[in-house]
Amino acid sequence: MFGLVTRVAHELNTPLDIMVTSISKIEDEIEKVFIKIKSQQITRSELQRSEEGCRLSIDLLSSSLAKSIQLIKSFKSLSTHSERKQTQKLSLNKLIKSLCDSYQSVLKEQKTQLTLVFIDDVMVNSYKDVIIDVLTQLIENSLTHAFNEIDSPCITIRVSATNDQLIIDYFDNGVGLSDEGKDKVFELFYTTKRNSSCTGLGMPIIYNQVTQKLQGTITYAQRRLKLCQSDSCDKSLI
Repeated sequence: MFGLVTRVAHELNTPLDIMVTSISKIEDEIEKVFIKIKSQQITRSELQRSEEGCRLSIDLLSSSLAKSIQLIKSFKSLSTHSERKQTQKLSLNKLIKSLCDSYQSVLKEQKTQLTLVFIDDVMVNSYKDVIIDVLTQLIENSLTHAFNEIDSPCITIRVSATNDQLIIDYFDNGVGLSDEGKDKVFELFYTTKRNSSCTGLGMPIIYNQVTQKLQGTITYAQRRLKLCQSDSCDKSLI
């Protein structure tokens, strides 16, 4: 627990330090401008330089604030003690299709094909919001990390069921993970894009949601994730 708290503090300290520095820079620039104005010595070029400095600091402040908010939201999502809504009986096929339809404009923009394969017509008693969140995280992860220099990027989601188990296979034809990445894919703060807005919390959140909230399992193979939920599900006509 102490190690986790230390890592969380470290991840938050970076954007917070940037925000403190940015505010200090803005304050200094404003103070210099006010002094120049009062003495009637400010030039147009000095005013322009101060404006550019303030705008740059504001941009850094905004991006660091956004990252801090995202980190806090992610930490909350990692909690296994958050309030759980009631399960509901839902059409998994329709739910996944609706989610994927909402991504069509993004997929088209990134020239990515998304294919759905429904082996069974599935009705399941589960948590709608959790399933949506897991699949959203997976799609976003593929779009962010998988398709660099891939000519024809594609994602496939395959749904099947037995009498007592729901199986969702998630594939993409992206670059895959290194040997290190395969071992650390569900590890807190692991990311291949450290110097970006990526926090390394997406896959740990998915792991917690599947194993804790859905009471299922999740495994990784090259370019494939297999999600199994052991809740009752019915292969019913939808």
